[in-house]
This record gives sequence, structure tokens and C-alpha cells, in this order.
Amino acid sequence: MQTHEKYIAYEKINKYSPVFSFYCEKKKINYVYVSQNLIKVDNGNPLCIGICINKVKKNESAKIVQNGIIKVRYFGESIPNDTSRNIYLANNYNDLKLNGVSTQLNKNVIPYSYNGAFLIKLGTSIPKKSKIDGDVKKRVITILVDINNVNYDLYNIYLLSLLSKNNIDGQPFSFYNIGVDLDAGVINPSVKDKFQQLLTAYSTNQNVDKICFSLDQYCKELYKNIPNPSFTGYSKRLIAINSSGQCIFDSDYSTLGIYDYTKNVAYKIKLISNPFNKSDFLTFATLINSPLLAYVDPNDHANDKFIGSSFTYPAGTLYEFAQANINGVGVSARYTVSNELYNYNVALFIGITNSFNVNNGESLIVRLSWKKI
Repeated sequence: MQTHEKYIAYEKINKYSPVFSFYCEKKKINYVYVSQNLIKVDNGNPLCIGICINKVKKNESAKIVQNGIIKVRYFGESIPNDTSRNIYLANNYNDLKLNGVSTQLNKNVIPYSYNGAFLIKLGTSIPKKSKIDGDVKKRVITILVDINNVNYDLYNIYLLSLLSKNNIDGQPFSFYNIGVDLDAGVINPSVKDKFQQLLTAYSTNQNVDKICFSLDQYCKELYKNIPNPSFTGYSKRLIAINSSGQCIFDSDYSTLGIYDYTKNVAYKIKLISNPFNKSDFLTFATLINSPLLAYVDPNDHANDKFIGSSFTYPAGTLYEFAQANINGVGVSARYTVSNELYNYNVALFIGITNSFNVNNGESLIVRLSWKKI
């Protein structure tokens, strides 16, 4: 038999609703509620505590399950029977408010978020027990309850798996096809290993040489493990930027990057005499050194291709990068004057600190482009 705790309903609550809780000091009562416009009764600090397993009216006793396997009200896309998904508290769908309802991350339903940073995770769906049928307002799924009130998945609201599968105008492929290739690289075990090394470099406050080495190693491994386009006549290109909009990797520049493997230090651009009395600057920090671009030494072979490269402009201002920084994924089709052809781009936000979300913390955005050969 499912164990539960008893609370007093602050309002009417439907069966299998995720609930918030607050303590009324005046009445000495622990209340539960579902309406998100009542968050003010808890001083603006929402606390989801579990799932109400009975239908109750105001001031009736609500039975709240806080762990284990339980059904929960659900609004969203169907979940394949052999798949487990993270399940979150929902907010709304178009103009329909979804109080006391769960969802998975997708483009159709907006999950509940607060303080501009956090989602509330309810748990994970149980495979083969989460088929969605019937009236959308009466749907339930079975989940393993694992509530996290300070969940950082807000950066990943839009997923690569949810990109449009419709062919791009005039092309035999979709943004989803490009996203599948990018995802294949991201989830590759060797790429994940390089990513863990990168996380360690940041979390242990390594110096700039080691940070640049870890970043470059991750990007190189990611590029290597992204498949070549399955459609003939196209090639792949990977660009990565950091949270400042600074390009840190571009696969089109094999001899230019942020790490110098000959000297085993962060890559530096040599300068001629200049009013700033600087002899060089890091490729890793080109943007903040932009006044020095006029003094890049044209006779230094190490500077070949630097001027005009992606390292010299704020790539973060490009639409797909800005979109990924806000939503987790961005797409674009961009015309290139130099070859009079389009590039098709999918960008993905990747947090690289232990406490990050879309609004703060160090991050990478990696962009895979399919370009006409």
C-alpha cells in the first residue's frame, strides 16, 4: 500500500496533482495547493512536496505521496513505451493554464519556472506504463517520484530531438537531420570523457593554458565524432563560442585556435609596435583585445588567416547562437556572399560549470553547419 502524508487542502485539488506546500503560522496548519498564482502565500518561494492521490475540496484532508512510483496528471506529447523521460511541473499551453499538471520538456508546453532560473522536476516516467490516451485534461502517466525544487534544466527547454523534421525549403534534409548528427557527437563516450576533463579544469580553477587545452581537446573530439552529412554535396563545420561570445574553435581553421601544441601554452597572436605596449594577446581573448587587431603582425606566419576569421568577431550576436543561449537550441539558414550558397546551422547550449543554467555560469555553444561543397 502506498504510504502518504496528510495535509489540508488550501483549495480544490484534482487527484494525482503535484502540489505546493506552505505552513500557516497563524492557524498552525500545513496547507497544500496547486494554483501558481497562489505562490505569494508562500512568500514567493515555491515548494513542491509530492503528488496528491485523492480528489479534495478546500479544507479537506489531502493525501500526499512524496516518493515511490505513482500516477500524475500529465499534459504533453506521448512518451514511447520503451522510453523514460524526465517529468517537470507544467505551466501553460498557449492560453491554457496548467495548474497541478506535469509535462516533459518540449516546445508545445511551457514548464513552470521561477526566479528566471529553475524548473521543478517531479521525477522520471516509467517505461511501458506511460502511454498517453483519452481526454487531454484527464491524462495521467506513471512516474518514479524524485522531486527537485531547484533543477537547472531550464537551459534545455528545447531539445535537439524536437527540432523540425520538415525539410528546409529547397533542401532534401531538415534541421532535425543536422541535430541528430550534432547529438551523435555530444553523446559519444570519448567526447563525454573530454567533457568531464573540461568540467574538472573549470571546477579546480586551472590556469588559462590548461583551460584552453581542455576546451580545444573537447571541441576537436566533438568534431571528429560528428558524422559527415549523409546528403551528398555537403560538408560539416563546427564552431564553438564561450559565454562571452568569443569563438574558441572553428574546424575550418586547422592551424588556428586557442591552444599552441608546439609550445604547450594558450595560443597567442604576435603584434607589431603599438601605443598599448603589448607584444601579443591570447586568441582566447580576442574580443576584449579588439583595439589591438590593427597591430597584428602580418609577417608572422602564425597569424595566417587570423584577420577576418571567426575568432575576430562576436559570434554570440548571430541569431542561432543568441537563440541557443536563451532556449537551449538555435537554428538558422544563412547566405554566404563569398560562395553564393547557404549554410544550414544548428546550435546547442552546453553548461560547463557545476551550477549553471541559461542565465548564468560559464557555458559553451557549439554550432554544427552543413555547407554546400
